[in-house]
Amino acid sequence: MKYIKYLFLFAVITSITACFPDNDKAFDGPTVTEFKPIARTVKVTAAAGSADALIQLVGPQLGATLMVPFNIDPASTAVAGTHYNITAIGNSVALDPNKSSVIIPIRLVAGSVTAAAGVKLIINLGEAPGGITPNPNFRQYTLTIVP
Repeated sequence: MKYIKYLFLFAVITSITACFPDNDKAFDGPTVTEFKPIARTVKVTAAAGSADALIQLVGPQLGATLMVPFNIDPASTAVAGTHYNITAIGNSVALDPNKSSVIIPIRLVAGSVTAAAGVKLIINLGEAPGGITPNPNFRQYTLTIVP
C-alpha cells in the first residue's frame, strides 16, 4: 500500500510538470543592433578620459565583419574636437566575426566643459549592411559631460 501511494504521488507530480510551458530563452526575432546602456553621465576632470559607447548585436553572431554605421545627432550640444573626439574611422565601427559587441571609442577633452549643466553628445545608430536595423527603443545613446 505504501508503494502505491508513492507511485500515485509520482504520477501526479509528473503529469503536472508536463503541462508547464517550455521556457526556451532563445531570441527568435530579427537581428538588430542597440546601445547598452542608452544614457550615461561622466565628469571631465583635469586629465582626459574616455566614455566609450557599447553597441550590442541582438541575434545570432555573424561569420563576417559587420560595419555598424552611426551619426552625431544635430541636437547634440557637445562639439567634436572641443569636448570630445571619436577615434573611429569614418562614421562606423567594425563588429568582428563571431562577436556580439563593439565600442565607439569616445575620448573626452580635459577641462573642456565649464557650464554646470554640461553638454550632451547624442549618437544615433544607422542601418547596417544586410538589412540589420537598430532596435527602435535603443538606437540612440546620450552622453552627458559635466564639469
